[in-house]
Amino acid sequence: MRFRTTENPLCEVRFEGAWADRHGLRILLMEGDSPSLLLPLDGADIVGTAGAGTVLRIRLPLVDIPAGDFILKVEQARDTGCVELGRLPLRVVSSDPV
Repeated sequence: MRFRTTENPLCEVRFEGAWADRHGLRILLMEGDSPSLLLPLDGADIVGTAGAGTVLRIRLPLVDIPAGDFILKVEQARDTGCVELGRLPLRVVSSDPV
């Protein structure tokens, strides 16, 4: 996936089963071992709950994110620590004309 620093891409996260309680769910944009963005999903819209599971939708604000290669992770904070639920590579490119 590739986005420009001026974009606010729509991110949808699909869970198996019902996930009405979004407490502790979050998206992290990681550059190496350092988070560049931490976005709690408790404010995400629930856009689907029928069929195969629940879909949460939220915008990723990339305006303050530098160009580079990142890992987009979904985590759930639990009493025993954070559990990674999924990840994918994401590239952010400069909005400046080439």
